Amino acid sequence: MKKSLFLLVLISVLFISSCSNNSTGRTITNTVDTDAVNKAVQDFNEYNTEIIKDMSELQELLGKWNGLIEQRNKGVEIDNSDILRVGTEYRFKAVVLKTKINNFKDFLTKYEDQLEEANVDTFKSKQQLEVELVSIETNINTVEKSIENIELINSASNILPLELINDPSRFLPESCTIGPGFSCDEFIIKDGRTNDDAVTLIIRNGRGTKITNLDLRIQDDETGSDYCTLKGPSSILGDGESQLFTNINCFEFGDLGNRVRVRIYLSYIENGIIYNIIGMLNTKIESS
Repeated sequence: MKKSLFLLVLISVLFISSCSNNSTGRTITNTVDTDAVNKAVQDFNEYNTEIIKDMSELQELLGKWNGLIEQRNKGVEIDNSDILRVGTEYRFKAVVLKTKINNFKDFLTKYEDQLEEANVDTFKSKQQLEVELVSIETNINTVEKSIENIELINSASNILPLELINDPSRFLPESCTIGPGFSCDEFIIKDGRTNDDAVTLIIRNGRGTKITNLDLRIQDDETGSDYCTLKGPSSILGDGESQLFTNINCFEFGDLGNRVRVRIYLSYIENGIIYNIIGMLNTKIESS
């Protein structure tokens, strides 16, 4: 049988140069809100740093995938479960990174005026981000086609439990990611038995300032439609503070032990500016 070549084009790590409001000696005029410009630059650098880190991790996974496929095509005996595991993890992290890149693009559009006062070329930055999105999507499609390959699945079925073949997301590590400056300290989805399942997150504010009007929702990963709103003791979260947010009747995600991947929508006000960011929650349903 003719061997299939599954090697992917490696994505390039995005480097958008960090900057400050006086990096080129330009003087900000009196008509400009200097604090708003400085805050926009700070957020720009945080987005940039996080995306570069995620791209580096994705690049490493892609290298593992290419290595496994190349050896397999050379006739080296490779455990197909390893290929399935690496491919599934790559797809998950790539989808999360796509969400972060789109958030970054929205940020660049919303704060274009402030960033350009600090000599940030938002047009070029968005062009670079779009190139990365196309590259990532191409790689996702290639990995998915390989995972769905009948020969690979049939081979894997001889060495993997059936539930892992039908639900490859079980390979993925549990994770909860939001945007720059926020951490998801704890997360859990509990089985509601005959009712909807309960979702609980502990969110920590590391933005360096107090945020208000916090709105936290769990949404469908594909459509973005709301499953439920998570409630906490307050809609205000001081710098360094954490709060528990929960909804005991969020949505019936499935049976006990099933893996769930949902979108986290977070809206808040910081220094008078409204922010909307998207995160991802990947975990299994635990016993109540």
